Amino acid sequence: MWIIRILTAIWAALIVYVSVLIATIAIPLAAYLLIRWTGAPPFMALAVVPFVCAWSVRALRRFCGRLFPLSSTGNRRLGPALVCMAGCAFAFVADLNSIQRLVTLRDAATWFQSGVMVVSASTFCIALALQAWQYARVTAIQAPYILYLRTFLGFSDRAVTAALFTIAGGRSPIAVLTAPYSNAASWDPVLIAFRGNPLVRLSAKSPVFLRAADGEWERSVRNLVEGASHVVVDISDMSSGVRAELEIVGREDISRKVIWLSDAAQSDRLPQIRALVGLAHMPSDRVVFYERSWTAGLPNLFIGLCLSQLFALNSLLSSLGSLRSVATPRDLGGVVGALTVQILPGLLLFVAVFARPAVDRHAQRKLRTLLTRSL
Repeated sequence: MWIIRILTAIWAALIVYVSVLIATIAIPLAAYLLIRWTGAPPFMALAVVPFVCAWSVRALRRFCGRLFPLSSTGNRRLGPALVCMAGCAFAFVADLNSIQRLVTLRDAATWFQSGVMVVSASTFCIALALQAWQYARVTAIQAPYILYLRTFLGFSDRAVTAALFTIAGGRSPIAVLTAPYSNAASWDPVLIAFRGNPLVRLSAKSPVFLRAADGEWERSVRNLVEGASHVVVDISDMSSGVRAELEIVGREDISRKVIWLSDAAQSDRLPQIRALVGLAHMPSDRVVFYERSWTAGLPNLFIGLCLSQLFALNSLLSSLGSLRSVATPRDLGGVVGALTVQILPGLLLFVAVFARPAVDRHAQRKLRTLLTRSL
């Protein structure tokens, strides 16, 4: 339902916002409170803040880029540009207010708190300003990049994309055409903002989310294929779009940069696809069969469960504290009912967004080898 998709997108935006806020405020502030030597906080800030800010800027821009994808033809998107400019103006005002407090305060602890508020507001201001500039100018993704082609709203659209972001994220930009429509699982905040977003690399690359109108889709794919260093094609689900893409990538002049992915359960389709594109264009060493692995997906499942229950945590702890004063079974039943009401929405969110297997680790290693040969 459309209302579920909207609520999930809002929830994902809140997760990204809170994560960036914690990274730019709580982490430096916690370090300050833990360090007793008064001269340490400035040095700690100089060492940590650049990496935290670079990570935060990329996370914010990635989410904005997924919320309002760039045009695959390089056209301006003035509506999203205005939205980002408005957010940038709000962050700029907050930044000026924090700077004013920073100048007038004399207490060291309060001065440092205002300092990290300046860092946070500046991070949001920079991220939204850069994204507004990208929307407002006529631009296309800069070559070279990795292009990922797949069937929308399936396993390859989520789990394989997550593996690709993890493997190549930060080293090379990845171009991903977004689906014309989305579902709840499309708004996984970990995938959109955090996968392949390294904290220790200031100049890390970010994936680029693109959209193409129905009438421009085939021409956009052809143009993107020409500028790509690698073209990763998932042939597990042979939709009409994938069949059209096979005609584009199954050419002799670009076959050397195509990497073929397939679900191991669909391996019997490989001879049929080789007949379509030509045996020489699909050598065995460039075909990666993957399996769906719940074991490989355990870290993402754990993170997703924590995030899905994040906003219910405070009320949950309060309810657990009230268990100490339970006097009757009726009171206990009321607490259990309250806990259920608080936990259930998060569990439903977890099932809709995160409860899925991942690509097995053997396939990830083989894909990493193929991608890193020339990265």
